[in-house]
Amino acid sequence: MNFLMSKDMYFIVIFTFLCACIPSYTKIYDCFTFFNELELLKMRLEELNDHVDYFVLVESVETQSGDPKPLYFQENQHFFQKYLPKIKHIVIDEYSSDIDPVTGLCWDRESFQRKCIMRGLQQCDNLDIIMISDLNEIPRAQTLETLKLLFYREKRKPNKLVIKNPPDAIALEMPLFIYQLNRKEIHADPWVGTVATLYDNVKRKGVQFFRDKRWDFFKVMDGGWHFTWIGDKNQIRQKLLDVEDSHKENVDSISDEEIETWIQAQEIIPMDSQYPNDFPKYMKKHIDYFKSIGYIAE
Repeated sequence: MNFLMSKDMYFIVIFTFLCACIPSYTKIYDCFTFFNELELLKMRLEELNDHVDYFVLVESVETQSGDPKPLYFQENQHFFQKYLPKIKHIVIDEYSSDIDPVTGLCWDRESFQRKCIMRGLQQCDNLDIIMISDLNEIPRAQTLETLKLLFYREKRKPNKLVIKNPPDAIALEMPLFIYQLNRKEIHADPWVGTVATLYDNVKRKGVQFFRDKRWDFFKVMDGGWHFTWIGDKNQIRQKLLDVEDSHKENVDSISDEEIETWIQAQEIIPMDSQYPNDFPKYMKKHIDYFKSIGYIAE
């Protein structure tokens, strides 16, 4: 079900003007799980830094398949000094007793990691906006301004939303890009990634509920970008190892040629790499750099 943002443009223009004149009391928490995608992390932080109050970044000392891994963000914090005042860094060094340390499924580990987002929300107000997603599901900055309007509250009336009975949650539809930042999936339906809701809802229903049910919520079309399987062949192999908990030997033996065959089999097309007007601002600003590391198809 799509939420049509242009149903009454006159009302939206007037309402936006009034909201600009009255200070908002709404805070936004951008919450995501993190593995090792440092380039995408920089892209997300730069896109949203001026529009959110806090980032909640959750990383683990183990992969989803249970192997030990470095804390990549912790080891590279010096590259992110600009954003550190807003980042709540949550480290998972233990897993739920419900997950068998040997046979636990990778999706159970992923779910547990996502649930640990709650550890970064302890100072939230019930009407704060909580965005839940994977790191590579990057919302557009403009979309966050729309969310602020939907869940708007005045500073003089902080316990009351201006719009009565807004949707319980908003899900962002995103085009899907595979292997390189400008290789777009041409036949798939839009990916449904980031979900935004109020903290009161997250407290009552849990983080994973909004991840599992995201296809059922009101949707904002073209709300961001989903960049998946981005990187060179070694990075793709590493991701396969991360999510495969029962066939590690098979994954480790996959050749570069087999990975290239898989890439070519995807129904993806390179978009205009010279003028990526519809991409995150950090990507547009550093297009030559992303070309140099192979993240842009030419």
